[in-house]
Amino acid sequence: TGKTPYHEVLKAHTEFATITNEIAKHYQQRDTALAKLNALLGRDARETLSLAVAVPEREFSFTRDELMKLALKNKPELQAMRYGFEAAKTDVKRAWLDLVPDGQVRLEARQFHGEGRIREYDQFFGFEVPVLSLLGRVGQIKEKRAEKRAAGGALENMRNMTLFEVQEALAEFESSDRTVRLYESNVIPQAESALESALSSYETGKVGFSDVMENQKAVTEFRHHYFEAIVMREQSFAELERVVGIDLGGTPQ
Repeated sequence: TGKTPYHEVLKAHTEFATITNEIAKHYQQRDTALAKLNALLGRDARETLSLAVAVPEREFSFTRDELMKLALKNKPELQAMRYGFEAAKTDVKRAWLDLVPDGQVRLEARQFHGEGRIREYDQFFGFEVPVLSLLGRVGQIKEKRAEKRAAGGALENMRNMTLFEVQEALAEFESSDRTVRLYESNVIPQAESALESALSSYETGKVGFSDVMENQKAVTEFRHHYFEAIVMREQSFAELERVVGIDLGGTPQ
């Protein structure tokens, strides 16, 4: 009808070309990511993978204290250090046992030449005391006790780090989860309503094309941030499961 200036038509073509280029770039990034996933899974890089479109729900019924208890009990690294500490304690006991004298018991029967019966019995009971190696064995005890203290300190440090990692991972998960829900319930619906209003106003000649384009960009940007928040939530949930050491029931529903 001749109501739209030509420069707005140029803006529309420019915006369309920009979006088309962005879409092509994202397709390339997706193909690269799929090829990397196939490589990690030991599959052909060109093999297709099914992608989940639905947004996964991440909910679990564990409290912060329960997660800490689970982590202290099940985290593989902590279990390994706990076994190492128990081994160090056993080494100390073994080193002490090396100081205990070795006892010997012997019973002998004597029979004289030409006689058919035993005439004498000899009994012997003695100890072998490691006098010459005593200093070395005492030094070994000191060494094993030092190793035990080091293993105990490392275990306590790992316990503290585990508790900190649980709190950090849980805080990141709760933060990203709140962000996801905020975008779902508030930000994106409001941005889409603003875009619909701008389109209606544009059709009636109340606003220009630039206003519509800005609202459309806002919707696209908010959706992009929304999916970034979902990724952050998935990563923080996976990190929480890694720290705790068990499956927290996070299978997407």
